[in-house]
Amino acid sequence: MLNIIRMELFRLLKSKSFYIIMIALVIMGFASAYLLNVRIHEVMEKGGKIQLNRTVVSVPEGGRYFIGINYNANSLIKEKITVLEEVSVILSSAAVMLFTGVFTVLYISGEKSCGFTKNIVSCVKKRRFILYSQIITMSVFVLLEFLVLLLAAELGSLLFLDNFSYELPLEQLQCFGLKFLLYIAFTIFLILVSAAFKNNVLPVIISIFLSLGIITAVIGCAGDIIAKKSGYDAFNYLEKYLVVRNIQVLSISSFAEIHLTVLLAALAAILVYSSIAAAVIEKRDIK
Repeated sequence: MLNIIRMELFRLLKSKSFYIIMIALVIMGFASAYLLNVRIHEVMEKGGKIQLNRTVVSVPEGGRYFIGINYNANSLIKEKITVLEEVSVILSSAAVMLFTGVFTVLYISGEKSCGFTKNIVSCVKKRRFILYSQIITMSVFVLLEFLVLLLAAELGSLLFLDNFSYELPLEQLQCFGLKFLLYIAFTIFLILVSAAFKNNVLPVIISIFLSLGIITAVIGCAGDIIAKKSGYDAFNYLEKYLVVRNIQVLSISSFAEIHLTVLLAALAAILVYSSIAAAVIEKRDIK
């Protein structure tokens, strides 16, 4: 098992797309700080005032369903801003989800196409160990994404922002940890999708549609139709447990009870997706 994990991590670090994504995240971190600085100066030039107590909104502006990148710098205009608040908004946008989702699908599909999975299947007692090694590898990838984005955003904030704060409140760290768990659940779902299909075309499309919020919006519209006919708002109940939806709306200012719901939803998603993916890998022929 440990040897397989080492081999997986070696493949990860050899991947050129891994470094391309890391460079893109560095650019995003600096660009976020710069755009926020520009927005703050625009507000000040128009005679506006930075609100003393404003925090990151729990639901982005623009309606009930969020399709597209959904980066909203306005939510960060306040007297003091921490790096966790800034990165939380970036992680709620579709950009990082797109990078993570497409890379996960291509990485897992690449294992099958290059014969890596076929070569290691004889080295394990149970095929589900292959899945566990993939989950650990993607968890390391997501962790590196978060750390690189944090570092880039902090350096960018030091360069461009006058209202940057070094504080790391406990509630912000909790929110950041929940985002990490949600991203892990997101990658495990895509590992499941990649394992279920022989080619990577459909999994890539699913990852893009998920990241952009299109699938969530479709589920929401279906819920609206059900609500009109039955009087029961199914989407309002279901959205609390949708991984992508929680990534979109979870913010530093969310209430503690929301954090608990998100934690349970993320852990449940990780367990369910892992169990289904393990069953799929055990049943599928590996060629």
